[in-house]
Amino acid sequence: MIIIISPQFPPYDDGPEALQSLRLAKLFKANGHKVTVITEKLSEIQDQITVITKRRGKYQSGLKNLLSIMKWVVWAAIQIRKISRNKETLILSRCYPLYSHWVPLLLKRRKKLWFANWNDPAPPILHVPPYGLGSSARLRIIHRLQLYLIGRYANVHTFPSYRLLKYMSGYLKETMKNFVQIPHIGEFPLQYRHSNHQRLVLSHFGSVYYRNWEFLIEAFSLALTERPKMRTEVILKLVGWMPEETISYVANRDLSDVVFLGKSVSPSETLELMQDSDVLILLETIMDEGIYLPSKMGDYAISKKPIFAVSPPNGEISDMAKKFDNFYFASVASVIEIKNELLRIYEDWTRNNLSYSEALYDHFHPESVFGIYRNLIKQYKKSS
Repeated sequence: MIIIISPQFPPYDDGPEALQSLRLAKLFKANGHKVTVITEKLSEIQDQITVITKRRGKYQSGLKNLLSIMKWVVWAAIQIRKISRNKETLILSRCYPLYSHWVPLLLKRRKKLWFANWNDPAPPILHVPPYGLGSSARLRIIHRLQLYLIGRYANVHTFPSYRLLKYMSGYLKETMKNFVQIPHIGEFPLQYRHSNHQRLVLSHFGSVYYRNWEFLIEAFSLALTERPKMRTEVILKLVGWMPEETISYVANRDLSDVVFLGKSVSPSETLELMQDSDVLILLETIMDEGIYLPSKMGDYAISKKPIFAVSPPNGEISDMAKKFDNFYFASVASVIEIKNELLRIYEDWTRNNLSYSEALYDHFHPESVFGIYRNLIKQYKKSS
């Protein structure tokens, strides 16, 4: 039996963490496992996956919020005890939020196999700048205690990126042998199709808040100046949440006819729009070290489309660009690098030389991800 603890879960939540939890549940179900999800928003059955819910109520500050969380954690632990009694069980607790890991702590005496997932640094103050304070953050005693207990009692800690794994290992105080990198799961199966545009379509999907969208647009403008023919042959699409000033920024550079700004769309619509693109852009922000693996990378990788990453030169995505073929990359801090890579993509397109990375596709394919989980489960069954 597989039990997934995910306070954020579709359809009530459709953020990256929630979607990854749903995909993980579907993946285990497709491979013959009975799957139950413990969440806090909406109760229903999804694709023969049992979803058990207890609403935690509206967010409250201070002590009331802590009591609300504790009530939910105790309730979740009771539910797991009921459904897993005398059954071989793997508990997958999904973070964020951090309190999803509290539930298995209450059940540790039951000797259930427990994999603790960390999609991002937790608590949030540990996010690297500009999202948080990073390694300079001073953790409260309660946070240090949580990380110590979770680090000690979880059988395995999983991370989507190796740099996040190394970063959090310093706070979890556990041996690296219990830490495993497992990439995000791309949506599958996809309806693949080649875009048959007369123009090269470059698309970015997702919010551009906290991301260096100004440098991308400025670099695109410079590329058009250097190669005037691109103005009639290339379109740049930014689809997702963006600051209001993005519209004026584009208009002031006379780019409204070649830069399309679209509102945020549903995950399913995003997958459709990806197939109508020629190159998918992954845009990050300036960081001293890019420890993150954006969840959209999974969808990008198995879309069978070329990827252009605009990311920190010292980071997880930079490492991947060096490892995998057919992977365009430019430093997010350099307008000139971004411009030059845009020109390279354009030249490859004119020569009909755009191609996706088959190795990257295999790396993020759901069955590759499940293979990692399957091997981990076998390993711990033998040692128990």
